[in-house]
Amino acid sequence: MNDKFIDEINKATTLQQLFEKWKEHQIREVIDNDPKSNTLATKEKTEYPYKNLFCPDGVTSEAGVSNPQTDETKVLFILKEANLSEEIKKNTVSPSPKFWFNCDKEESTRKKYMESFAACLDKLGVDRNVNFGYMNLNKRGGFGRTDNRRLNNYIRKYVNEIRRQVFIMNPEYVLCCGCYDSFMRCFHNDEINEISRYSATVRIDNHQFNVIYVYHPACGVQRVRKQIDSLNLFLG
Repeated sequence: MNDKFIDEINKATTLQQLFEKWKEHQIREVIDNDPKSNTLATKEKTEYPYKNLFCPDGVTSEAGVSNPQTDETKVLFILKEANLSEEIKKNTVSPSPKFWFNCDKEESTRKKYMESFAACLDKLGVDRNVNFGYMNLNKRGGFGRTDNRRLNNYIRKYVNEIRRQVFIMNPEYVLCCGCYDSFMRCFHNDEINEISRYSATVRIDNHQFNVIYVYHPACGVQRVRKQIDSLNLFLG
């Protein structure tokens, strides 16, 4: 990516502006077959077929948010990628996906995720009725099981966009749902003030925030207890 394009990314002040540049970058990307650099998800030797697909995310809440007044949130949950396995199998992938967490409010997976998110918000002392952030690192989406090598290739390729989204959303807490190690690849050593196996204090320019490892919200029947256990490691 050339310096001019990076400058344009760093001039984005809203998620809408950023996502337009991010989409453009995905379209321009030349995919190779080298697994050491390929950014496309895989499943059982089947390569992800939607190179230019962009799955948006951003501001949401327990009730869902139609038109947020701001892109800033106190808490930002970060996940790896949207699971489009069923849509791919049925060939029903939308060419212009919407932010699913704000659309499918009665969907069973959303309810399960929200139960975990609510436990985290409660533990942090944040009102679960206010807006929070939801962000996937890989905006193309993928299959049910993430190929972590391909994901980390994607993060390397789109690190400027990922960092800019976090900067725009301006969180105090970033909760990495099973992707702490991958997310921490986005930062230089001099941007990390404190780090441990499960948490870190990080800054982007003049904005500092806490990065905390938590379990993925679909981690099983004990997911709520596990989320609280993860946060206890940070909060003490």
